[in-house]
Amino acid sequence: MAMKAIKNGKSIFLIILILLISILFVQAQTPSFNIAEVDSFKLISQSQQSQLFEIQLKNGNNGYDDPILILNLRGSNFQRGYDYGYLLSDAIQFNFNSLVNTVVTVEWQQELIFKFLDDQWTNYLSKQVTSSFIEEIQGIAAASKDKKVPIRSSLDILVQRAIVLSNFPGDVVSNIIWLLYNQRTTPSLNRQQLTELLNNIIQKNNMQCSMFGVWGSRTVNKNLYSMRNLDWLPNAGISKYKLLTIYHEEGQNPYVTIGFAGLIGSLTGMSSKGITVHEAGNDVTKETFDGFTWTLRLRAVMAQAYDLQSAMQFWNSTNNTLGMNHGIGSSSDGKFLCLETMANYTAVFSDNDPREANYKVINPDTQIEYQLGEPLVDAVWRTNHGFDPVIVSFETSPPTSPTQDSPKRYSILHDSFDWYSQQGILIGSYQAINITSILGDKGPDFFSCENNKGGINILSVTYDPNNLEMYVAFEQGGVGTPSVWKPACCGTYVHIDMKSWFSS
Repeated sequence: MAMKAIKNGKSIFLIILILLISILFVQAQTPSFNIAEVDSFKLISQSQQSQLFEIQLKNGNNGYDDPILILNLRGSNFQRGYDYGYLLSDAIQFNFNSLVNTVVTVEWQQELIFKFLDDQWTNYLSKQVTSSFIEEIQGIAAASKDKKVPIRSSLDILVQRAIVLSNFPGDVVSNIIWLLYNQRTTPSLNRQQLTELLNNIIQKNNMQCSMFGVWGSRTVNKNLYSMRNLDWLPNAGISKYKLLTIYHEEGQNPYVTIGFAGLIGSLTGMSSKGITVHEAGNDVTKETFDGFTWTLRLRAVMAQAYDLQSAMQFWNSTNNTLGMNHGIGSSSDGKFLCLETMANYTAVFSDNDPREANYKVINPDTQIEYQLGEPLVDAVWRTNHGFDPVIVSFETSPPTSPTQDSPKRYSILHDSFDWYSQQGILIGSYQAINITSILGDKGPDFFSCENNKGGINILSVTYDPNNLEMYVAFEQGGVGTPSVWKPACCGTYVHIDMKSWFSS
């Protein structure tokens, strides 16, 4: 399928490239997406030194009924938190309520979930959050009071609940069951009611993610390119307030997080040092909330790390929580690492790892053995399973066939990298976006955007950290808009140069 018109000067080259790709090999087919350039940044509000902008795009809204917001935060930890809450008060409340009402409409059921989330934050997850983030949340609480938000739904409470919720990977029910099993005390809630309720919710909502890093012999100028797809609760209304948040803290690296108003952690992001951070869940039984919640942990990595060594030094000084696959890319190293994690254990992977090459499974029904690991030189990627033998031994549902979803997406990434190599095409920004788009869950066919039924991709990002540029796509249309819902990977990737934001 040919790509839709690209709104920049390189469109002719790109269209020719995509046509060649479509003709030559099915695994490198291109879904239908756009790339848009920024026309301007419109200042809409300010608090102290912090400013809130709308991104104005060239050639119209490019499918975004509501604009992407940029929040540029400055000041002390407390002040940045205050400005976040003050400038985004309505957006935080809207997104939280919209998300909750999408999955649970009965009040007593909502209260049960809130009780669980509050318990987990107060008794567990908040304990290893660093003082800088606690001060930030205190600032949000002060802003909530000044904005006269009802105490029962104070902004700091909503933000804390969002942190806890975001800490769960794909199989939420399984993760909660094992989390409660491993916890030292029993929360003051009805476990059976909670489990039954969550089972009902999750039956209607699949969740998954993907990421990659590619560099060296496979890329233009040997530069690093990386990506993150978030496939999670589509059409929940939270994209009304899609948000890039830039943090400036004295003595730390400026960095940007990409997500939605109300989540102060990082689903993914990039720092001024060319560090990129990524996540894809991997459900395991060895879980704890006696650790550093991953969305804030990734923020801390970007703030402190300047290369992979310093990133890993920080990582190893803090504690894991649930089963996750994380990614850390570094432009200065020209390399990417995948971290397969669970409570008290991290397995680090770079390219062409023998553990991955030796990963085989036997299908219990057919007794057929499958080779599921296909590592390559100068590329590493993950979907929602692991390859380290220790991690695999704790997985709740390890793959047994290459046709299952996570192994299938893993294989598509392998085949895409391999195809570009076979054709002698070096991967640059546009090729990396193409691969990113393919992996986003868009419905029954990874290679087509024609039928989005069942698609769940709400955020899709490609990074060019050597140039501090990124291409960001959010889900479009749907609830609260006049447009039909469209997954992020089938919509518009907005090209954003972060250099001036990091230096300003």
